[in-house]
Amino acid sequence: MGILLGFIAIPFLLFFQFALPLWVSICLQVPMVVDGYTQLKKWRMSTNLLRVATGLISGFGLANIVVYGSFLLVHIVKQL
Repeated sequence: MGILLGFIAIPFLLFFQFALPLWVSICLQVPMVVDGYTQLKKWRMSTNLLRVATGLISGFGLANIVVYGSFLLVHIVKQL
């Protein structure tokens, strides 16, 4: 659910032609990876709020990767 909510950012990012650096988008994946890994190892129990929050952060990062890739593709096509 959180990842899908993060994808809502795609139209806004495209409209305002804004994209974070790729390394920031990749770093935004870390909280969800840590949350999932610690749950997998049974080091702790996660709550729905934490899952939505980490999913939202990850979804925004993934949305930014999509927008960054779109801008890059448009730039490459314009060069042709």
